Amino acid sequence: MVTNDVSSILNKKMEEAFFESRNYAKEYFGKYIDIAKQVYMEKYNKPMGKWSEYNLVQGLLNMEKDLSSVFGSDRVRKCITEATTTPSDIDKFIHYSFGFATAMLADNILEKFTSVQTMDKRVGEVFYMDIVRGDNKGKFNVAGSDYISALEGPRTTGNYTSEFVEIEEWGTGDGVDTTFSSNLLYTPLVGGSVRVYYTIGGTQYEAVDNGAGVINGTSITSGTINYGTGAISIVFANPPDNNTKIWSNYQYNSAIETGKVVNLTVKLRNVFLTAQRRVANLKYLFDASLMLNKEHGIDLEAELIEKGVNGIMNEIVIDCINKIYQSAPGGSDEIVFSKTPPSTNIPYIIHRQEIIGLVANGSLKIETDIRYAKPSVIIGGRDFTSLCRGLPNDVFQKADYNVTPVGPHVVGVLDGQYEVIQCLDMLDKDKIVQDKFVLLAKGDDNLLCGSIFAEFIPLTVLNPIWTQSLDVFRSAVSYQAFKIINNKFFLRGKIVA
Repeated sequence: MVTNDVSSILNKKMEEAFFESRNYAKEYFGKYIDIAKQVYMEKYNKPMGKWSEYNLVQGLLNMEKDLSSVFGSDRVRKCITEATTTPSDIDKFIHYSFGFATAMLADNILEKFTSVQTMDKRVGEVFYMDIVRGDNKGKFNVAGSDYISALEGPRTTGNYTSEFVEIEEWGTGDGVDTTFSSNLLYTPLVGGSVRVYYTIGGTQYEAVDNGAGVINGTSITSGTINYGTGAISIVFANPPDNNTKIWSNYQYNSAIETGKVVNLTVKLRNVFLTAQRRVANLKYLFDASLMLNKEHGIDLEAELIEKGVNGIMNEIVIDCINKIYQSAPGGSDEIVFSKTPPSTNIPYIIHRQEIIGLVANGSLKIETDIRYAKPSVIIGGRDFTSLCRGLPNDVFQKADYNVTPVGPHVVGVLDGQYEVIQCLDMLDKDKIVQDKFVLLAKGDDNLLCGSIFAEFIPLTVLNPIWTQSLDVFRSAVSYQAFKIINNKFFLRGKIVA
């Protein structure tokens, strides 16, 4: 009940914030939102999600605020809202900002394997919401322990909210005493449901109540249970063994006025993120640009901006991939595939399909550790992607490219469930390697994820600066933070000869 209330309140607040920004964006950023949605649909063959659109809106607001501090709010506002600036002709605004509609979301491969959000200032914070148990209930439910953890996942296997109590310990034998009494914690009890377990002479026994307040069992001379108060008393003919527990399983009724209901408590904790600056001067000579345009019809400035900013974006993606790989668990759990078949009787084309079984085992390891996200992406170097490309078409579906991809990109889908991303720049310590890969789950949002990519200023190109020698400089700037939240979402792998 408490969990649903908290979830409902949080969702309501988030939706209110989203729709408030969305309504404003329709009027103010409408043409750019439309561009982003169109490109997103073309890229992923599905509509942009509600929270992706919210991140886009927040990013645009952040961008406007930053650019206004540099060029003045009137100038930036005029550029954004100018009537001649249409979805098919955004050159007016590109003087101040790179085409964020594609840079922020649609072409950002980071969306596939990390949680992406925006920051409204350079130093921000990520909140984690944990739900903890408020009461002791049986052996497996300790007050203060995690019920649902942002970092560890659900720990909900102990019947905490049910009307059954498992292994409530209420006495300890010393090999001498024969009389034991206590009060069971959850009342009123359901008659006929109480079980008492004890050990005498090395043998464990079970006693039961008869539904009328009497407990009968081996070596019990008298036993009583008060269903209303939970008071329990047993006199044994022979003392229970030294250092053995006396415990009960039982059912209670929480629906009546005096019934006990367990408590769930929400705890918020936060981690600070600081966006790091990336900047490069895009330099060209004006007269060279003029000649190139006149002779070949090529806009050197546009080419430089596109290639330069795409390069920065690729650099950011590669950096994030390497941080994920370097933080991923390995050791005895590492996925290791040998390209050499175990027997000469097994053809290599058959043997290499064994990679699917190894990946499935690694996937199960991640699912067991985090419990609320399923691995769906594998990022690997040349050796892993080459192995995948050599698998039969019904096992590995190759991506269909209209253009030659640059930087990390999806090469296909393995076993119908794992998108395979090729990155030829993965680092292992101080060297680039091609035989490594990492299996990972993304998670639904920043509360339940393996890593967060947080943008403060998306890739932005500032106004040109001219020198007396007609050199032109445009500064390409980006601020973003990357934070590993829970490395249990990842698992290392390698290909060996």
